[in-house]
Amino acid sequence: MEGARLAKLKKKHWYSKVIWSLLFVAIAAASIYVIVSQSRGFTWQGFVEYLSEASPVYVISAVLCMIGFIVFEGVSLVYIARNFGYKRNLLDGLTYSASDIYLSSITPSATGGQPASAYFMMQSGISGAVATVILLLNLMMYMLAMVVVGFLSFLLRPRLFLSFSVLSKVLIIAGAAVQVGLVLLFWLLLRKEKILFGFCNKCLGFLEWLKVLKKREKIEKRLDSAMVRYRECSKMIVGKHRMVVIVFLFNLLQRISLTMVTVLAYLGTGGAISQAVDIAATQCYVYLGSNVIPMPGAIGVSDYILLDGLGNLVQDYAHLGIFSRALSFYFCVLLCGIIMLIAYLVYHAIHKRKETSI
Repeated sequence: MEGARLAKLKKKHWYSKVIWSLLFVAIAAASIYVIVSQSRGFTWQGFVEYLSEASPVYVISAVLCMIGFIVFEGVSLVYIARNFGYKRNLLDGLTYSASDIYLSSITPSATGGQPASAYFMMQSGISGAVATVILLLNLMMYMLAMVVVGFLSFLLRPRLFLSFSVLSKVLIIAGAAVQVGLVLLFWLLLRKEKILFGFCNKCLGFLEWLKVLKKREKIEKRLDSAMVRYRECSKMIVGKHRMVVIVFLFNLLQRISLTMVTVLAYLGTGGAISQAVDIAATQCYVYLGSNVIPMPGAIGVSDYILLDGLGNLVQDYAHLGIFSRALSFYFCVLLCGIIMLIAYLVYHAIHKRKETSI
């Protein structure tokens, strides 16, 4: 049964990943073109000179922090898996996290990340039900970590938020509301599923009354199935308070690691250390605001908010914005894509060898 499910996932998703990858490249190229054409005084020659003056030590440190973003998620996923009886190593964790980050970055609203990560988890022997629990818990802690760093930014640098444009402020506030709402939603899924599904049934009744919904029975069956599945998730997590706290800390370190890429890029290009906290807070505001628009990798939205914020702090804001975005996002996506491709070829070769040996 599990093998048939894996085969179905394999056929359904892998060709679409190629399409999304090509679309991602096109959107990224268009976004970069718009940014550089709209930025005052930006030239590619000036950008090359800007990079040539960057400190190699800071650049290498920024790259290591970008890698840390991948590693911390992998460690978190492996840690949860071990608490559920599946002993997996760091290489497995890197595969899970790289596939999640890569597909989340190239698909709208990050819809492709978790299915890809679940695929590799099941390929490595983790059951589908446990993979669902692992990913759900990690996602909830990831969002909670994002809310925490956003709250700290509001607490430490409220005036910085006021310096953003009206559009950026709206996106940041909306993003914060969405993240808090999602954290509460996942908490309800795990601990108060009766309230959540009761609310869903009332919504179904309302839609049926409006003559909008047809075949309510079919949707109710799906809800009942989901309720059973999430109740099992809840039972697996109940009492594991230490595990939940540690997973949150891993996700917090992951978020800090990515934020430090922008800070180190700024310091490495001659930035004043006295403004390091401002740069970090700006990047945290970007995280919140970029989650509202369902663009692959929040391309365009992240760039707009980042340049809007940096424009109030740095003279060469376009150079820094593109440099830090390249390190923290585009190179990260490329590295994750390479890791995922290698993992897929390795798993494919292993399964093919097993089939020929039977």
